[in-house]
Amino acid sequence: MKSDNDKSSLFSTTQCGGSASVLPQITYGTAPLCSGNPSPTSGGRRKWGVAGSIKFIVIIVFVLLIGFFWVMKQKGVNIITVIIPKPKPVEVIEEDLNGDGKADAYHYYREKVLFRINRDRNFDGKLDEWIDVKNDKWSFRKADENYDRIVDVKDYFSSEQVLRKRERSLTYDQPRRKNKFPYVEHYNAKGQLEQVKHDTNDDGKADVWKVFKEEHLFETKVDKDFDGKPDQTITAKSTS
Repeated sequence: MKSDNDKSSLFSTTQCGGSASVLPQITYGTAPLCSGNPSPTSGGRRKWGVAGSIKFIVIIVFVLLIGFFWVMKQKGVNIITVIIPKPKPVEVIEEDLNGDGKADAYHYYREKVLFRINRDRNFDGKLDEWIDVKNDKWSFRKADENYDRIVDVKDYFSSEQVLRKRERSLTYDQPRRKNKFPYVEHYNAKGQLEQVKHDTNDDGKADVWKVFKEEHLFETKVDKDFDGKPDQTITAKSTS
């Protein structure tokens, strides 16, 4: 058993913060653990650390968001529709092109502005032409020219609806590599043919290049070994 002297060593009146404490203070070794004094294991002032700082910031941001949503709700604002606006309604106008009582063309409007036209040109009940419209001008067109449910040509237009690029197959049964067409035509601002790139071996790379001047063939370059570089240049004979 501990003696009275031992107890008095553990519970004693000590000087804390410049004044005598009226309550017994528990001493740790020779240093009393007074209110406001650092513990021997705390290392002095408390440190937040990186993880603590991140947690604090997250809590602050969360509280601010809760407050923001509450204010918006009081104002009658649906914040979800503000962040993710609802898609604008689309109006579809159908057209019977051959007078058989069935729709063959579909005109799509958003806020009374035409943006797409889909057509069934051979009247078999299946769409075979798709046109994107921008500012009342065609911007893109793709079509199934032989009506086998496979797109055979893609046309790209300028803002003035001038054809600038056409991707197509030379024959309808020619395979396409990763939806890429083997025959690509490039047109100038006047819609005149300027260049043709042809992938003859279906490796996804052009190996024949044709250059046109005033829509007449001027020069042909051929990559015979399919290394991506032309090996032969053929100049068209003048017809003048």
